[in-house]
Amino acid sequence: MSKRAKIALVTVGLLVGAYLYLQERKPVPLTEFEISGLTMGTTYRIIVAGPEERHIGDLGSSIQQTLDGIESRFSTWNENSELSQLNQAPTEEWVSVSPDLCNVLGNATEAARLSEGAFDPTVGHLVALWGFTSNEDPVLLPNPSAVDAALANTGYQYLHTDCVNHRVRKDRNLSLDLSGFVKGYAVDQVAQHLIKVNAHSFLVEVGGEVFAYRGNRQRSWRIGIAAPVLSDNDPVDVIPVNSQGVATSGNYMNFFEIDGERYTHIIDPTTGYPVQHDTASVTVVAETAAEADAWATALLVLGSEKGLTAAQQRGIAAMFVDLREDDVVIRRSRAFDRIRMD
Repeated sequence: MSKRAKIALVTVGLLVGAYLYLQERKPVPLTEFEISGLTMGTTYRIIVAGPEERHIGDLGSSIQQTLDGIESRFSTWNENSELSQLNQAPTEEWVSVSPDLCNVLGNATEAARLSEGAFDPTVGHLVALWGFTSNEDPVLLPNPSAVDAALANTGYQYLHTDCVNHRVRKDRNLSLDLSGFVKGYAVDQVAQHLIKVNAHSFLVEVGGEVFAYRGNRQRSWRIGIAAPVLSDNDPVDVIPVNSQGVATSGNYMNFFEIDGERYTHIIDPTTGYPVQHDTASVTVVAETAAEADAWATALLVLGSEKGLTAAQQRGIAAMFVDLREDDVVIRRSRAFDRIRMD
């Protein structure tokens, strides 16, 4: 299977399986509209209640404009994006950036610090080295010396932000990759826009990352989380969500094989190598979709054994799905169990 086909499957799996198994506890007496489109190489879907039908076209246009602006700043595929230009900027010099890029990099760096580097926005060299920026599967593994060289130019501690003056400095030849953060950020930006226009109820989903909101005295959205098994369409869990972000990170579709060994696109920033453990996916519920996105990535890097300990210590609502031979093993943090009981 080509890399392009695998990436397409990841998108479909997240949209249909992990998130958009939606139910309502009771019908909501508001007219609901759906807005959908394309952004950042994936799809988005928004269900919104409240605006009059004659305004829904204008709302759709403003949402698309918001998402287009985010893509123009944060894309790693577009060499003209602001992030790509920053990747090409010299090291050890302060570089002026937009307030949005500075704030996102600052928040991503803080997430990296809190996760002790399990999530790291500076993994671009490693992602490219392992072939996950190409549409073709690699035929050879990277040389260990090449991994060491890429690892030497990886590390959130070498990235500095000064968002008062809107500038960024790289102390190493870093390659920034915000793919584990920016879709969640995009979801949050659209959600803020909908709140500003007084939407009474909405669900925003971009490439599988979600923010769900119900107004006062309305019941929560219910979101299903699918098992990471393509033949199984039943959710492994269904959780109530209101004014929260939900993100799932998985490693069971986007991979390549060499000599019978599977190498996934989830790379441990501390070792430079793809993770090797039984954890196939992690779902996180947090205050924002961006926070959920970053922690889902970090906890998947750690795996269920270390990740569950980290989630318990930090009060993170996380669910781990392990694939062990033919068994699906589910482990939940205490904070996640509390959400299920709401």
